Amino acid sequence: MSTPVPIGFELIACVDCGLPYMMTTQFHRKRLLDHKRFYCPAGHARHFIGKSVTERALECAERLERDLRGCRARVTRLQRELDKKPCPHCGKKLTKLSVHIRRKHPEKYVPKKRGK
Repeated sequence: MSTPVPIGFELIACVDCGLPYMMTTQFHRKRLLDHKRFYCPAGHARHFIGKSVTERALECAERLERDLRGCRARVTRLQRELDKKPCPHCGKKLTKLSVHIRRKHPEKYVPKKRGK
């Protein structure tokens, strides 16, 4: 006795001849992702152009990663610049300016806001 396997289908119409035909959902998804050629029943070659939702999401994630790396690099640069500057209140050269201000000039210290 065999177990029935549900198979989904997608209804598509050929843009050349207008003939409606069906392909399995699995095959349809595969062609959406790989952009390879497939044929309508009348023999017209078709392929999906443009980027799939998955491809667009991956590109967006990569772009966000690049932006985040750039922001982190900028923060690091600014921190290094601050480490080279003297205390604006007493003129001492320090490596940890924020710690110094918190300890030696508590009235001027503004605490960092934690994530919301």
